[in-house]
Parts: sequence; C-alpha cells; structure tokens
Amino acid sequence: MQIKFSFYLLVLVFISGLMITQGCNSIDNPEVKALHEEVMEIHDRVMPEMSTTRKLRKALSNQQSNPQIEGMVNALSNAEEVMMDWMAEYKIPKEAKIEDQLKYLEQEKIKAKNMEQLFINAISQAKSYLEE
Repeated sequence: MQIKFSFYLLVLVFISGLMITQGCNSIDNPEVKALHEEVMEIHDRVMPEMSTTRKLRKALSNQQSNPQIEGMVNALSNAEEVMMDWMAEYKIPKEAKIEDQLKYLEQEKIKAKNMEQLFINAISQAKSYLEE
C-alpha cells in the first residue's frame, strides 16, 4: 500500500512539474502569465494536502464503519480525484487569442478555487470527527 501511494505521489509531482514548466515557458503575454501564476498558486496550496487526505482516510478506515465515515472517506477521495482530473485537463490554449486564453484561465481559477474548497471541507470534517 505504501509503495502504491509513493508511486502515486511521484506521478502527481511529475505531472505538476510538467504542467508548470510547460505552462510558463511559452507564455509571452504578461496578463496571461500573471493569471496562470494565480491559478498555479491555488494548485500549489492544495497539492500538499493530498498527503493529508490520505492520512485522514487511513485514520477513518481504522474506525468502526458507518455511513458518516463512509461519506467522509468518499469526500476525501473525491477531492483527490478532482485534483487529478483538473491537473490532467489543465492546458492553456496557446494558439488561441489572448482574450480566449484569459477567459480559459479565469474559468480554471474558479475550478481551482472550488477544488481547494473541496479539500478544505473534506479535511475539516474528517479532522473534527477524529478529534471527537
């Protein structure tokens, strides 16, 4: 199980690095670059929480199973899946007009903020339950 997680985390870090490198190297417009950096700042705040969600899922799995625990485990897993999907789909349309790139990045910023909120809510709920 630990090996799977380590591999999973390594893949996440690799994909994140590729996204950031690929995204920043070819952005010429300062507005696009600034907005891309804002989006990536949100991503960078959330990414370390992947290990938190894993630890919380493990702690919850050691509890007597009930619908509330299952819901929290699902919320934690969902947050991770949303992150993985978002990272896989994030690509600035470099051949598009600047306005379209900015519109895309604004939409991605909203998605990233929603993703961050999923993590905050799932982690907070699980931590509160475990502290009871």
